[in-house]
Amino acid sequence: MTKRYNAKTYYLTGLGLIGFGLGFILWQEQFSSLLFALGGLAMMGQTLLTAKSNLAEKGLIAILQIFLNLLIGALFLTAPILPTRFLAIIIAFYQLLLGLVLLIHARLLFHEQLSGRYSYLLSALVHLLVAGLILSYRRFFLSSLYTIIGWYLMFLGGNSWRDGLEFDFGKVMPTARRQRLGLPIFLTALIPVTALNKVNSYLAKERSQPYYFGDLSQPVDLEIWIHTARRGFEMMGHVDIAFNGQIYSYGNHDVDSHRLFEAIGDGVLMTLPVDQYKSSLKADGWRAVFGYGLVLTADEKRAVQANLDKLLEKALPFSPKTANQKTSYLGQMVSTYGAHAYKFTSGKYKTYFVMTTNCVQLIDDIVGSTGLDILDSHGILTPGAYQAYLEREYQNPNSRVVSQMILGQQV
Repeated sequence: MTKRYNAKTYYLTGLGLIGFGLGFILWQEQFSSLLFALGGLAMMGQTLLTAKSNLAEKGLIAILQIFLNLLIGALFLTAPILPTRFLAIIIAFYQLLLGLVLLIHARLLFHEQLSGRYSYLLSALVHLLVAGLILSYRRFFLSSLYTIIGWYLMFLGGNSWRDGLEFDFGKVMPTARRQRLGLPIFLTALIPVTALNKVNSYLAKERSQPYYFGDLSQPVDLEIWIHTARRGFEMMGHVDIAFNGQIYSYGNHDVDSHRLFEAIGDGVLMTLPVDQYKSSLKADGWRAVFGYGLVLTADEKRAVQANLDKLLEKALPFSPKTANQKTSYLGQMVSTYGAHAYKFTSGKYKTYFVMTTNCVQLIDDIVGSTGLDILDSHGILTPGAYQAYLEREYQNPNSRVVSQMILGQQV
């Protein structure tokens, strides 16, 4: 996490992605089959290389894992039709997932009579239609799917080259936010917990202890904090900002309003001093925080404050009243650390939805004036997408992200 890249990393990554993209466009099914065969060989080889140590540690469970890995590797290697069907099914279910998420979001927008509801409904129906067509006629659509994947990889490669050029020559601040093509949502959702596992050896065993990296001589004006946990829904991450000594944390904090497996509820904005928030985090043993410090211009700081003021115009103070609320996370933060809570009377953040009107979208609306790229996909933005982008900016010596903090406990 603390090692800075050099520009060659971005150029080589970009070339690799462009090469894979051209492979899918030019050779389509043959290229896909080759990749699956190589993946099968790699899986079988890795399984055999680690079989002895796994058997010594896990016994019968290891035997089952080895058998399953070898079976999957053999299928990828020997079944030429499998990659074709597998790829189509993955894309179809991804489209189905996007369609269902957007359909739920459109339903929430209709309930509050908010703008954009018809466009989200139309987008949801299109995704669901595409998913159904691919599942029903996947052989017919495969050529188009390979072409789309190829161009997608080539655009990702172009993004990587742009990052390399900005690493070498500096970043020209645009007059409007740039749209950045990102990874699929199901991959970005895994980034926070993957990062936590990667840095676990840095963390203290007995208690949470902050580690700081980067240019610590340069005072930061705003911090974006990415939370993650080792289990449960929190593995997908959570995002807060620290600005002018205060933490702003938006989430599904009212336990009495939870519905749809806690994915939906009343949106609650919690604020408290940064030092108090850090004290609460040090008492936790189940999560960790990655903080990224940004340097802003005077105009950008005023814009962030204006966005916060505009947001709070639609909010009223909220205090836990029921026994369930008082014993919840929010109730403990209010009673123990003096946090303040607010509920929104109108607007898109009145109702929280984990995939769209979530913590990341609210923070992105607040800090959008700082020139950070637009990262959402179809209106969906995950903490992992934000962390991947901030980590990339932190690695760039010419970006506004100048420092990194890791706060957590080793398990």
